Amino acid sequence: MSSILRWALPVNPLIQTLLKDNFDLSAYLLGHGADSNAICGPDKRSGAYLRKPAQKLGLRYTTLLLKHGAQVAQTGAIRMAAEEGRLDVLRFLIEHGDDVNERLMPDAGFFTQKTSFQRASETPLYVAKWNGHRDVVVWLLEQGADAEIGNLKGKTPFMAATDKEDENLLQILRPKEETRV
Repeated sequence: MSSILRWALPVNPLIQTLLKDNFDLSAYLLGHGADSNAICGPDKRSGAYLRKPAQKLGLRYTTLLLKHGAQVAQTGAIRMAAEEGRLDVLRFLIEHGDDVNERLMPDAGFFTQKTSFQRASETPLYVAKWNGHRDVVVWLLEQGADAEIGNLKGKTPFMAATDKEDENLLQILRPKEETRV
């Protein structure tokens, strides 16, 4: 089955309004019973509705979805917000119960099969660092993010900063043992 057809079959109107950035229609659908936790697209779990706003659409949509019962934990929304440097959305998600060290199960479903196991294991701190969002890295650490959690290959955010030769982030992420010397 082609990827276009795979997406076309289980998609519903709410995800379409989010993809088209139509806030008024999204609010209307949610106000009339659209399920903000329904599974759609290739996903194997709920969260698709929250990931897109967290990544691209911002706090207005994220707030709307949470107001209508969107699940926060284990959706990947915090990871997507960290990847894009959306500090406003990150703050909101953490305030509403998301885990600053969230790691998804490898079968999350919304990554391509080739990268799903690897990317699902990356914490918000890891992806914020990888994408150069220093302010997000600092904020996540202030919120208790664990800089020593590695991805499935064991690579920590500090190791990733070393790979990119990012001196500013290396200082922030330096392992505790090295800073005590």
